[in-house]
Amino acid sequence: MTPWGGCICCGALQRTFLLVHAVEVGEALMQTGLLHIDLKRALPERVIQKIKIKRG
Repeated sequence: MTPWGGCICCGALQRTFLLVHAVEVGEALMQTGLLHIDLKRALPERVIQKIKIKRG
């Protein structure tokens, strides 16, 4: 029994995580009772700008 009255095996277990926008979730795998989650850091796109400089 858990402190909140139910047992873990009798119901769905839900956990929520907040990730920054630059992290992508790859694969999730439950193995020997442990949850393994692959996280990938997305590299931001490079922005190249040309700026005209006026003389005067």
